Amino acid sequence: GLSIAAVLSLIVSFGTAVFLSRSITGPVRTLTSASEEIARGNYDHQVPRQKIAEIDMLAQSFNRMATEVAGSQRLMRDFLANVSHELRTPITSIQGFAQAMIDGTLRNSEDYKTAGQVVQEESSRMHRLVDDLLYLSRIESGQVTLSIEQVDLNELVAGCLRAFDLRAALDDPLAISAW
Repeated sequence: GLSIAAVLSLIVSFGTAVFLSRSITGPVRTLTSASEEIARGNYDHQVPRQKIAEIDMLAQSFNRMATEVAGSQRLMRDFLANVSHELRTPITSIQGFAQAMIDGTLRNSEDYKTAGQVVQEESSRMHRLVDDLLYLSRIESGQVTLSIEQVDLNELVAGCLRAFDLRAALDDPLAISAW
């Protein structure tokens, strides 16, 4: 009798161990599979809720992390698109004035001086953009703390208007003399 009870107890214990093992390894496999999806770039992959409280907390944390990573990736793509656009504008101006110089569209030394000023201002603008990118990188890495300062809106608007005047002149290189 005692040996039968011991064997039955052993069988029940083994069955319970297998059941518990599978109830833990299944969700862990699900999390592993989800993390592999994230590694492949599928940032929208979410892990379903789990029955075991601790594993469910881990799944919820994983889902929050995946959502934040997806948001960061979208922000990064948008940021790169904006940077490309911002750099394209001064490059276009520089190329336009350089082409006007090559084509002989510019007639006199004053036209060349104006074109040179545009090239100088636009290359300075690109330099500032690159400096801003490096500064943002340092902020992102925690090397810099931000400080709030006042901005002269009149000066900011006047600078924008000058830039648009220069771009308008680029569209019509003959207008440089009148500018």
